[in-house]
Amino acid sequence: MFNKKRLLLFVFIIAGLILVGLFIDRGKINTWRQDLFTPKISLPTAVDYQAPLINEKVEPVATTTIKDVVPIEQIIPETKLADKINLNVPFISQAPSKNWDATFKEACEEASILMARAYFEKTKSNIKTDEENILDLVAWQEQNWGGHFDLTTEQTADLVQKNWPNYQTEIIKNIDIETIKKFLNQGLPVIVPAAGRELGNPHFKTPGPIYHMLVIKGYQGNDFITNDPGTQYGADYLYAQEKLISAIHDWFADDILQGEKNALVVSPLN
Repeated sequence: MFNKKRLLLFVFIIAGLILVGLFIDRGKINTWRQDLFTPKISLPTAVDYQAPLINEKVEPVATTTIKDVVPIEQIIPETKLADKINLNVPFISQAPSKNWDATFKEACEEASILMARAYFEKTKSNIKTDEENILDLVAWQEQNWGGHFDLTTEQTADLVQKNWPNYQTEIIKNIDIETIKKFLNQGLPVIVPAAGRELGNPHFKTPGPIYHMLVIKGYQGNDFITNDPGTQYGADYLYAQEKLISAIHDWFADDILQGEKNALVVSPLN
């Protein structure tokens, strides 16, 4: 009897230690679980940004307001679409240190434009720097716009122009798959707003965000390759092209599904 009690006590102690260890390492375990059930797909080699050749007939851009920016398709000549492409856009989470408080919960727009800038400037993602950059953009909005709100593509473009005068923006109306591919083949990532719950991303906390913004950085087969800042598993995240296009809706407070199918392209002024 004495040996049985000692054995049971030993078993309970071991089981307790295992449970404590599992709790402490739950993040690593969750990552392992996600990796286990996420299909391993070979993606095209990521390519760095190459500054385009400028058409000499195009006058230099004097300002960075939307109406005065030279349309990007006038600057960059038409190119033949590649079978697949993957731009080397660094991944930046909207909650870099996994702090999903009210500020970072609504920071998908800031993270998306920061990813575009990091691609053009060939900088690497860094948790501390990424978080500081997001907070700087949020602070600017609070000081100049009176708060931190959901941003339309036009407001996001304005945020870029007001904070980064060496960048230009273009808003594309009625975006479609072919147009997105054309921009990607010109070396330009495409930022899209979406009805978040229509994306069907299993990594979103149920039921998912009403409004969301992410970066399309490439395509392969019938999928778009994206950097989705709304999840720590968002780097190189694949969305079916038709599903993503269907989910694209600009911010519209009354009914997100009535939002226009707009997209935003950010690029350096040359």
